[in-house]
Amino acid sequence: MSDGLEHEVSVVVDAIAPAQLIVEMCRRFQARFPAITLRIHTEVLDSVAELVLSGACQLGIAGPVGSDVPTLTRRFLTEVTMIPVAAPTHPLASAAAPATSLDVRSHVQVVISRRATGEGTPDIGVLADHTWRVADTATKLALIRAGLGWGNLPCSLVEPDLRSGALVRLALDEWGPSPVRAPLYTITRSDSPPGRAGQWLLQSLQDGDVPLSPG
Repeated sequence: MSDGLEHEVSVVVDAIAPAQLIVEMCRRFQARFPAITLRIHTEVLDSVAELVLSGACQLGIAGPVGSDVPTLTRRFLTEVTMIPVAAPTHPLASAAAPATSLDVRSHVQVVISRRATGEGTPDIGVLADHTWRVADTATKLALIRAGLGWGNLPCSLVEPDLRSGALVRLALDEWGPSPVRAPLYTITRSDSPPGRAGQWLLQSLQDGDVPLSPG
């Protein structure tokens, strides 16, 4: 503290960010600043940018929704590979050919949605007429794994279930064979950049000191 370092750094992370990225970020921060408290918030969609804009967090790792406002400094960080999955007992899992738009629309899609209700937040990748809304990837994964719906999840999160057979990857004609890649960015307030420790963490991410392989 005598060197002018902040006593705490708060970071808000989009729920789709790979766990490996967050763990390595925290590991390296602890090694460099063992006496500084690191607070990690997990949010979705534009709620990530809101915490940075409000000043509650000095640094964000955000997706494209809400992070492109002029008062934020946004820099590309990495991409997250998203794939549609369902339980092997789900009707879409047994389709012999890519599911059509009509097929998909008739089944519940589990969708990530912000915790607080509000207008103006767009849906991303919603194809079904009937959706269930959750605010975190763990709940979404549990519901899909239980066969209660289908949905898009980060590849790194579902890889163990795909290997064990607890989940299967869906083929959807509307999205084609290529996986969806969701960009992640670092964001800070343009008028209020982080302190020395926060700036070090931001630079460490941008310099590639933390592994950034797509999730």
